[in-house]
Amino acid sequence: MALYNCFSKVKKAMSVNPIGLIIALGFAFSVGSILWWMLHPPVYVRVAMETVIKGEEEMQGSIIVPITGTPLSERLLDIAITFAQRLGSPLRFVYVMEIPLLLPPDAEVPQEREKGERVLLHAQVVAEKAGVVAKGKIVKARIAGAGIVQAAKEDNASLILLLLSEHPEEEVTLGRSVQYVVRNAPCDVLLLKPSLAKVA
Repeated sequence: MALYNCFSKVKKAMSVNPIGLIIALGFAFSVGSILWWMLHPPVYVRVAMETVIKGEEEMQGSIIVPITGTPLSERLLDIAITFAQRLGSPLRFVYVMEIPLLLPPDAEVPQEREKGERVLLHAQVVAEKAGVVAKGKIVKARIAGAGIVQAAKEDNASLILLLLSEHPEEEVTLGRSVQYVVRNAPCDVLLLKPSLAKVA
């Protein structure tokens, strides 16, 4: 009888909980997706890499990577790390605090600065885990484009990476900040279009 009770308890403990099974499958799918992406980089990453590799011998400075903490910014972070690993270049993450015209140019916005510090810390941790040298800085500017250009000049950068945003209709939005960077950057600018992210 005691043996039967023991067997019943073991059987009950080994029974599959539907919620637990769903969570386990979800976790396994997430890990599998990440590994698959790493082994099969999207076309837009490979094409961009080929473009940059052509001028690899000229790459001496850092790669400027504007980040905001958005999902699009996370994609740019992954791409930037891939570039840095291939080219052996350090990354300089830039978080631009856009100061409204109603405030002085050097005005402090505590909540925005706190967010910027969190975003930069996250980016640095991800890059360092991938074996990439990276630093972050917060820049104040009226528009993000001006802050990005300022950071590129101060860091003597070789390249600025930008990932364009898109409308649901998949029309690329070339905002004023991107236009400013393209016109005023002291180095090469690589614009990446997310809709090209189709795996071959």
